[in-house]
Amino acid sequence: MNIYATLIRDSLPACAYTLYQIVYKLSSLDDHLIIVENDSQDGLTREFLEDFCYSHHPKYDVLNNIHLVSENLGWKRYGSVIDLKRATNMAIARNKYLNWVRESSLNPEKLIVFDADMQVLPKENFSKMFEGDEAAVTSNGLYWAKSHRQNPVYYDAWAYLPLNSDKIDVFFNDQGVQTHTPPPPFPEPNRVKVRSAFGGLSVYDWKQVKNCNYKPFSFGRSPCALCEHGGFSEEIRKNGGSIVIEPSYKPFVNII
Repeated sequence: MNIYATLIRDSLPACAYTLYQIVYKLSSLDDHLIIVENDSQDGLTREFLEDFCYSHHPKYDVLNNIHLVSENLGWKRYGSVIDLKRATNMAIARNKYLNWVRESSLNPEKLIVFDADMQVLPKENFSKMFEGDEAAVTSNGLYWAKSHRQNPVYYDAWAYLPLNSDKIDVFFNDQGVQTHTPPPPFPEPNRVKVRSAFGGLSVYDWKQVKNCNYKPFSFGRSPCALCEHGGFSEEIRKNGGSIVIEPSYKPFVNII
């Protein structure tokens, strides 16, 4: 049995398409899905999630163990992905699904974390995400930006750190100007060991990560931070776990 987990806030219609892919294409009947929602104000997302979580009937041969944690926390939105306050709030929210699993009677083999705005979660090569003994197998997520219309780049650059990188200057120059750019997609077939990654969907070995928590990976006294996946990755590594990118699994996001 595995547990799928995600965060959602004001993300219709994208989250609907992503959730249906999880339920009808990737998960198994005995799996569980935990959705953490906060502060949605569009008048639609929260109502949709309540209907989605409670409308699945056991007669369908799909995942129907769906759980919703919905709260009004009064959190504002931060414009920058690398804002330290944003990363802190995101870490708090993600720790809610970790704590939900810890406090439940469930003992999953894997925890599959995914972004709820992934437009394509392919079935092809998904099984490879469950191979090996690494603590974290992250996907080779692809992103088509306005500046990269011809060729996709690796998704979620702010969660990515190469294995041998311990310098902040991979993100900022001496003047504090952002220099970090998305790398190209990682070539197949060999897995890539990294210090941190996410890619839009990652599979975690629960026994190896159950005592880890999300936190922002801050840059010293800077008001900027690597996203909360960076802090989670650091805890995984401190506990002896390894993190890899599986290049054959390629979810898509923000196709333009």
